[in-house]
Amino acid sequence: MRILIDTNILIYREDDVEISKELQELLQLFYKEKYQILVHPDSIKDINNDKDESRKQKILSKLNTYPLLKNPPRYTKDKEFISKIPNFTNLNSNDIIDLNILYALYKNAVCYIITEDKGIHSWANILNIESCYSISEALQIFKELTTTKENVFSPVPIELKPLSHLNLQDSFFDDLRNDYPGFNEWFKKKSEQGMEAYVYFNQDDSIGAFLMLKEEFDEWIGTHPKPIFKKKILKIATLKSSNKNYGKRLGELFLNISFNYAVKNDFDEIYLTHYVKENDYLIPLIEKFGFEKSEIVIKRDSKKEDEFIYFKTLKVKETVSPEILRTKFFPSFYDGYKNKKFIIPIQPKWHDWLFPDIRSNESLLEFFGEFSVEGNSILKAYLSHTNNTKIQEGDIVIFYRSSKDQKVTAIGTVDKVFYKLNSTEKIAKIVAKRTVYRLSDIEKMVSKKPVTVILFKYHFSLPNPLSYSKLLEKRILYFYPISILEIDQQRYLRLKRECKIPIEFTQWD
Repeated sequence: MRILIDTNILIYREDDVEISKELQELLQLFYKEKYQILVHPDSIKDINNDKDESRKQKILSKLNTYPLLKNPPRYTKDKEFISKIPNFTNLNSNDIIDLNILYALYKNAVCYIITEDKGIHSWANILNIESCYSISEALQIFKELTTTKENVFSPVPIELKPLSHLNLQDSFFDDLRNDYPGFNEWFKKKSEQGMEAYVYFNQDDSIGAFLMLKEEFDEWIGTHPKPIFKKKILKIATLKSSNKNYGKRLGELFLNISFNYAVKNDFDEIYLTHYVKENDYLIPLIEKFGFEKSEIVIKRDSKKEDEFIYFKTLKVKETVSPEILRTKFFPSFYDGYKNKKFIIPIQPKWHDWLFPDIRSNESLLEFFGEFSVEGNSILKAYLSHTNNTKIQEGDIVIFYRSSKDQKVTAIGTVDKVFYKLNSTEKIAKIVAKRTVYRLSDIEKMVSKKPVTVILFKYHFSLPNPLSYSKLLEKRILYFYPISILEIDQQRYLRLKRECKIPIEFTQWD
């Protein structure tokens, strides 16, 4: 397995004690697993641009311990790649270096990139490249992939807490205090009103991530050029994550909680306000799930910068393409005749790891006190030995918990499918950020026969899950599903009706 390390992590290794420990642990893990660590030639150019001569010489001297990536691919003649880059003609020299480094990953010259460069991470988000990690993300992911412990996927402790139970002086809130001079007074006022927030606690009981939702009615939003009136809307009053182990994955989990809350409480729209900063991780994340920046902004006397407003609509009245529907208007999705529907049997062990929120008589539309990051994310991966090669992007997948407690439980739509893979490394690269599988699990599967990887968006648990006997009775199934099974539109419509899939979040022909 070839891993490209960006030279900027060596700068952190030199200057930051905490990150240095993480990096040393990560590199030791790579050496133990016999992964090949490489440096991109263009990183040398980046280092040469460093105005700190002493630091430059230290970093350049360290580069001799890592081999260069020979003959890296260049994107200059790749029209498809270039077409994905906004404002391509206005790229600066740093953008060009970042894209050249990222292109090696895009063309599979390496399996992963490890970097602390926010510019490279921003480009990776824009280009939808998932296997680009920070040091902390990589350490967490590779620990999970390589561990031999059976109980590796322990829940992430997220709790719904009254604000009055939280330490307002926690350093977690410092950025918010800087952005909002009246933050402490606002927080105390909300505490007195009995407001609550979803909170992730670090091992030392400090706050690592925070989400507060607020129901608003008859509200004027924004100050310039003209406020927008909303009769009913859900506001993400605060969404912030500083946890280094889970990072953006906690942000996705919190968005999932927000969507589920909106669905359960009959909100059609969500919005948040945000001071956009350079290489802001939150913006690519929320835009991926359909938030759009409004022309309306908030101007505050205490700040020179505008506070931008981002709106997301959950339901759509006009007809749009299936792809736009399931991205911009997620969790809505298309379920007409243009896509296929598949029932996927899944063993209880993998079902419970992949969908930990689905419990007996409970629904995804309800929130429970503990979440696991991989299991409760929106973007998931499923591995199978199926011989079925008909599944395509946009198709509907309905998961059937086999063996004990047999029933259909969850519905999603397909992002990508990779058929008949024989490489553990390639599979790990594809599924790493979405996975509940370890390398040992993947290796075991590959040793038996080729593996198909299905990347999908998880839309809902089924409000009324149907047992195997009910599926037979309603003529949705005619026999026990032992492998992935396609069902026709009429059988799907019966399933949709009986499972009470909310029709306001679907669109058909």
